[in-house]
Amino acid sequence: MAVNPFTPDFGRRPAHLVGQESLLASIERDLQTGPEAIGYTRLFLGHRGSGKTTLMAEIGDVARSRGMMVIDADAATPGLPDRIVTAVAEVMSEHPAITDEWRKRAARRAEPARMTGVGVGPLQASWDKSGDVRQAPDLRYTLMRVVEAADAVGSSVLLTLDELHAGDRHELRRVAADCQYITKIKLMPMAFMGGGLRELEYTMLRDKKMTFFHRCHREDIRGMHAADAWGGLRRYLVDVGIESDDVALRRMADSLTGKTFYHLQSLGDKAWRIAMASNGRIDGPAADEAVRQHTADIQRKILAPLWGDLMEFDQDVLTMLARMGGEASRGAVASRARDAGFRSKPMRESLARLKALDLVSEHNGRYAMSGLLDASNVLSDELGGALDGVWDELEAPQARGGGAKPRCGHYMPVSKAVCVLAQGHKGGHRSRL
Repeated sequence: MAVNPFTPDFGRRPAHLVGQESLLASIERDLQTGPEAIGYTRLFLGHRGSGKTTLMAEIGDVARSRGMMVIDADAATPGLPDRIVTAVAEVMSEHPAITDEWRKRAARRAEPARMTGVGVGPLQASWDKSGDVRQAPDLRYTLMRVVEAADAVGSSVLLTLDELHAGDRHELRRVAADCQYITKIKLMPMAFMGGGLRELEYTMLRDKKMTFFHRCHREDIRGMHAADAWGGLRRYLVDVGIESDDVALRRMADSLTGKTFYHLQSLGDKAWRIAMASNGRIDGPAADEAVRQHTADIQRKILAPLWGDLMEFDQDVLTMLARMGGEASRGAVASRARDAGFRSKPMRESLARLKALDLVSEHNGRYAMSGLLDASNVLSDELGGALDGVWDELEAPQARGGGAKPRCGHYMPVSKAVCVLAQGHKGGHRSRL
């Protein structure tokens, strides 16, 4: 059976990196330039499935091909600083010149104290000079020593850190402070590439104690242009000998415009499997079936988790906008929000978050749903459809020609939602009817 071109290990550029060639070329130049380059430290922000992790893996491969030491870690679980230290120890065996230089420097730092032993790993060196004994080296010490050793032998280091949105704030502050000292203050050759969801806009990137992340060059991983979708599908299907007429290719490419590169991988995989079961050809009906399977896959793997990540109040606002057709004037949105009992400040904050997440856009005084979620997605049974009953109840007085019944509107900071019960209600507040 032919190799699936839509798996990450196909060729040097996976299908979902199509259109990223100029970005990768820019990163390669910055890695060669060193700490003086603006893009030597970068943050990649995007929705789930936008290709951040794959892009960072590709950057790691590029760095390794240049002889750099690459330290990979993620912030998804506690203990990040210790895991980075462990990752350094594990990758040292791949760089004997850096390891030898580390050992030489450790020995010199130990003099005139008596060396008590050097283990197999460079982080296991110990000596009897009390000020230098480090049974468990801390993060800054470890990174400083390995970068010094790499620099001495004409090499450099790349630290990649994924899942930043899931990181412990105190641990991320520690990492930020150490990276700031090494790369921005000392200008030592340690590049940094970090990735996370767009919610970092109003969490980590608002933390004044994480200056390093603020100073990283930011890359917003957004949806594909139609040309990228068309070219990516055509290139990879042709590479494995699958025929596709222009009509079928256009149907598939149109479904990808504005979507992330994971969408291209998913749709391409479905089209490839259908073609392999039908004499290696994609026609109009086959393209429609590929799009149908792909849509279901995206709904389950990308859109449902994306919806679940949102604050409850933001879900309410998106559902409201979806029920208005996905687009409405600023005045109409404000009026509908007042009728629903939404207070103006939480409403403004919600719209600001949704715009930062690229789920809502604002242009010429109109709000519109954008990015991965459209009105049909939000109102589907799998996502916001369950809220339809709430909105039906809220809008019922208007449908009968009467005024909207005033709502409580009390803001509940824990659930990040407002109470939708009638003003003067008994009992506790509720965010759902």
